[in-house]
Amino acid sequence: MSALVRDRDQHGRIGTKSASRRHSARRTRVLVASVPRLLRELLTSLIAEEPDLEVVGDAADPVDVLIATGQTRTDVVLLTWPPSGDMPGICTHLLGAYPDLLVIGIRADGRGHYVVHQANVAETRCATSLASVLAAIRTAVP
Repeated sequence: MSALVRDRDQHGRIGTKSASRRHSARRTRVLVASVPRLLRELLTSLIAEEPDLEVVGDAADPVDVLIATGQTRTDVVLLTWPPSGDMPGICTHLLGAYPDLLVIGIRADGRGHYVVHQANVAETRCATSLASVLAAIRTAVP
């Protein structure tokens, strides 16, 4: 399980927000999925504290992830990425069913994360922190 570090800026905010997102009427809808239970609960709790983000649910089973994504009109699915670096099969299914979805995979070893949108994968190689995950989530403009 990776450790998340709470990084705050000089104003006490976690992560960064672009000017265009600050005035958005709709919050970004996040589904926390396919991560160990303790990490899922921690992420759900921390993301829920962010005023521009909304946790719409959590799911551990891949079938439940697919169903919940459609039922909750999720913008972002947050999941664990395998140590091999290979894209989890659930990503292919999610992006096939929901092409505008943003999938963020947190590396199991805590050394970065992947952002997948329309089958394009971008890897961030850095220590995983709450700020870096929140910044990645905020790239999904609803």
